[in-house]
Amino acid sequence: MEKTNPEARSIGAFFDVDETLVRGATAFWAAREMFSQGFFSLRDLQYAARQTLRFVLLGENAGKIGEFGDRAAKVLEGNSVEHLLHLSEKVYDQYFVPHVYQATYERLKEHSAAGHQVWLISATPWLLAEVIARRLGASGGVGTRMQVSGDRLIGKLEGHLVHGPGKVKVLKEIAEEHQIDLSRSWAYSDSANDIPMLSAVGHPVAVNPDRELTEYARQQNWEILNARERRDVIRRGAIMAALVVGGGTAVVWSAWKLARLAPRTR
Repeated sequence: MEKTNPEARSIGAFFDVDETLVRGATAFWAAREMFSQGFFSLRDLQYAARQTLRFVLLGENAGKIGEFGDRAAKVLEGNSVEHLLHLSEKVYDQYFVPHVYQATYERLKEHSAAGHQVWLISATPWLLAEVIARRLGASGGVGTRMQVSGDRLIGKLEGHLVHGPGKVKVLKEIAEEHQIDLSRSWAYSDSANDIPMLSAVGHPVAVNPDRELTEYARQQNWEILNARERRDVIRRGAIMAALVVGGGTAVVWSAWKLARLAPRTR
């Protein structure tokens, strides 16, 4: 990694969030908090849990993520931006902090200390992405936006999900606006869906990569960073075993709940 120099601000470090910077799915944490406040039904929460399990165990699926985004937008219709901003702060404090992958977080801090521009690019709701970025001391965060009228959400996405090719578009827009040299920049992600984003920079890093990204990263001689700790591997294995043996939603849900009760450190 380059040392601090007058040109450091022309170098960017772009981070995916879910399963790259933190274990789990930030959108599920938001759904869980909305449920606790009476804005999500149990059915909505169970749906979010199922999609999160698929994501954590099987990797991202563009169709499922799009479906989840549309459904979340409809459920959130009528909520105020102020309320969602407050909820995002709470999600950061209660859920994000205990789930940070320390190895990836150290990379983020190294980039910041070197004077690089650090950006989070995620499919998670835009307010949550902005809050996480601000609280981490990053330059900014870009997430999936929802249409707003006045101070209220109207139940529709604004544009497309920040996912796959959408992330590349965002990355290039940030680079152009903030005069970032992508050939000297870094990008971090866990998913093969982000190969286009990783390929757009000079220093791609596959973090906790899924099978497809692992194979591709090895072929391209990219750096591979395993940020998972022993407890993450045990938790993941326990849930997978429940899926194989039980095969039912109730079993999967129980396994997820048990995994959430596993000891954590801040």
